[in-house]
Amino acid sequence: MTLPRSKYTSHAHIRGIRILFSFLLAVTAAGGMKAQDSSPAYRFLEIPSSTLTYGLGGINITAIEDDINSIDQNPGLLGPEIDMQLGVNYMRYVGDSNFAGVKFGHSAGEHGAWAAGIQYFGYGTIRGADVNGILTGDFSPKDMVFNAMYAHDITDRWRGGINLKFIYSSYDAYSAMAVA
Repeated sequence: MTLPRSKYTSHAHIRGIRILFSFLLAVTAAGGMKAQDSSPAYRFLEIPSSTLTYGLGGINITAIEDDINSIDQNPGLLGPEIDMQLGVNYMRYVGDSNFAGVKFGHSAGEHGAWAAGIQYFGYGTIRGADVNGILTGDFSPKDMVFNAMYAHDITDRWRGGINLKFIYSSYDAYSAMAVA
């Protein structure tokens, strides 16, 4: 007796799943390595841009919705249901902080989707001083994140996704860049 062929069992689909799984395994293994101490960097990435996630205390509930703003913390939530969506967000945060972003998502066939976006975190104007307390002028610290995401249905009940982030931070005379 043979079972009917599922739309998820084609050779090309299985090959794609193996490549995606191998890539995710390599990234996960590399992510466990540390180059510096254990203090977290880029903490602004933990601030949710989705009103739903923010309203839930910043905890991502993994439920597939057609809300493109909810995919930041879990790219596996990206899927064909987010076809041709543009998400714009703005939040006035603590003090003079302003957070804004835009992202766009598009389906990639019946089982995949991609998205790209930018987030801006501006912390207002801060008075600068040297180690002796002598004022050096005002500066405006900021963080920016450019990201690209892809997700694919592995089976009819499982979906996997990846998120590539280019991060830029500028604080007074100091700046940093990272890839996550």
